Amino acid sequence: MDSSFRTALAGLILLTASCATYNDQTEVFRNAWDTGDWDSALDQINSLAERAPKKDQIVVRLEQATTLQTVAAAYDNQELSDMSYGVFELASQLTQEFFPDSNSYETFKVRSEAIGNVVNLGETPYSSYVYDRIMMDTYLLLHKLQRNEIGKIRPGFNELKFKQDSAEQFFSKQIASDRKKLEEHEQEKDNYKVSKALSDDAFGSNVQESVTQPSTAEDFRSLPDFFNPIARFLDGIYFLHNGKSFNERDQAKKNLESISGFISGSIIKEIVSKNPGNEFYTYVMVESGYAPMREEVRIDIPVFMFAETHVPYAGAAFPKLSFRQTNGESFFVKHGEETKSMSLLANFDTIISREFNKRFPGVMKRVLASAGTKI
Repeated sequence: MDSSFRTALAGLILLTASCATYNDQTEVFRNAWDTGDWDSALDQINSLAERAPKKDQIVVRLEQATTLQTVAAAYDNQELSDMSYGVFELASQLTQEFFPDSNSYETFKVRSEAIGNVVNLGETPYSSYVYDRIMMDTYLLLHKLQRNEIGKIRPGFNELKFKQDSAEQFFSKQIASDRKKLEEHEQEKDNYKVSKALSDDAFGSNVQESVTQPSTAEDFRSLPDFFNPIARFLDGIYFLHNGKSFNERDQAKKNLESISGFISGSIIKEIVSKNPGNEFYTYVMVESGYAPMREEVRIDIPVFMFAETHVPYAGAAFPKLSFRQTNGESFFVKHGEETKSMSLLANFDTIISREFNKRFPGVMKRVLASAGTKI
């Protein structure tokens, strides 16, 4: 089963993606988690977080925070919940080195890895993905809601909306920066010519077969790039019940209606049609499954077109997504004599693979430049 988020709150099962070296380092932790030994998993991830190198700090802190959050919910442990909140805030601070918030966006300088300097993907810093940051901010908001930190909730929703709305524009800035560095790289006489390598049919076929991921879940095929319905859903239901004016509550309904096309069933129509008034409502949400993991795959890159050699191709490591299967796809909520099936709100196999595919061309060019230069 794909990883998913359904409206119908339980713990997150590791939404971050990582590379081979990090996967090896976290194998004991992951095995403990997969077998349900949460106490051992928590000990392992806390220990890993304390000794993790700087390049892995963001991904390990995200995994630590989600693990703490899950175990806190299972044991109803406020101390672990407080620790999770603190680690999410730390992870948020760490990502600001690579990505701007609404206060720094206009002056933020895009960081781009130097072309040809990547020895292997396992040695590059994990700077996070859009889906990481959206979920990180979402969990921070849920913690603030739980603590009734009223003064932080509205700014939190505004920041979350900004990050999601500005993701495409910031990605374009990164692409422009990467393109400039690649052009500078190819102007050097002895450097590996990435553009020429990309024209090799055998290489292109191998990439298509080994790396490119399909977008799953039919309902989510039209999902905008970098968009996560969870953030819009929470924004909608919060302001539907807590909006200070008619305009705020009306906008909340529009936010909910904007995601209705991605969600099966009539759940959004039912929510929007109700007048919250002074009544209390309970929204049940479940996180289920395992998110994809990033691994490495060896693909031969063309060498013969650049130098006289008896070896026409040489191997280089490229990232790919590995999807993990679990059981138990359907969920139901029962209240009295009434039983209702839950609606799928977000499919993370789709969200993660779409961003992976969108970013892969740039990653591929950096790997080609690096591997080719070192041959």
